[in-house]
Amino acid sequence: MGCIMEFNGAEFQIESSLDSNKQKMMIEMLLHYSEIDIKKLAFLLAVPVDNIQSVCDGHCVLVDDQAENLAQIFLRFFGRTFFQKFSIIRNFANHRS
Repeated sequence: MGCIMEFNGAEFQIESSLDSNKQKMMIEMLLHYSEIDIKKLAFLLAVPVDNIQSVCDGHCVLVDDQAENLAQIFLRFFGRTFFQKFSIIRNFANHRS
């Protein structure tokens, strides 16, 4: 799963990550540098706060929609912070034949 995003006219294909270190980094960046706190992030991802903390502690990873949504929230924050102008062009799913 993933999305294609456009930053300043350039398109980037972004894959959602099931890597615990990448998820931990995205969560920590959001919690430290955005206006999102852990409760709001848990609400946005539709998971308990304890799950967010477990990802940060390296005990689990977010999967499926939660992993996809975390990546999109992070990329929206990144785009807004550093590029001001960005857009998600479309969502897509990797289907195995």
